[in-house]
Amino acid sequence: MPRDAVDYIMDTFPIVKKDEKAHGTYRTKDTILEIYDAMAEAIRTGHPYQTRLDPPPGPPADAEGNFLPLPEWNPGQPRPADWPPHIHPPRVGRDGSASRPTRTEPMLHRAERREQ
Repeated sequence: MPRDAVDYIMDTFPIVKKDEKAHGTYRTKDTILEIYDAMAEAIRTGHPYQTRLDPPPGPPADAEGNFLPLPEWNPGQPRPADWPPHIHPPRVGRDGSASRPTRTEPMLHRAERREQ
């Protein structure tokens, strides 16, 4: 998607006027365009993009990029001390049991889950 399209789309969100009035600029749009520019530069130069997120998105991984298993967290129990803060708690199924997708089971859209 071209940068000017991202710029235009960001201007269609109703929060824009409120953010601009309060802060003099649409900070979220500015940040997204800065990240867009950094990603475009990474593509142009062939250098890897370095995310600004800390921790980076995705499941916990070791230094080699191997996924680390998550500790058990049963519904209704307190968060385990070693649970990564950026990972949401497990979902609770209709029967009250934990409902987490496996690595081989992709996340399904809510409507797709209801159809099953």
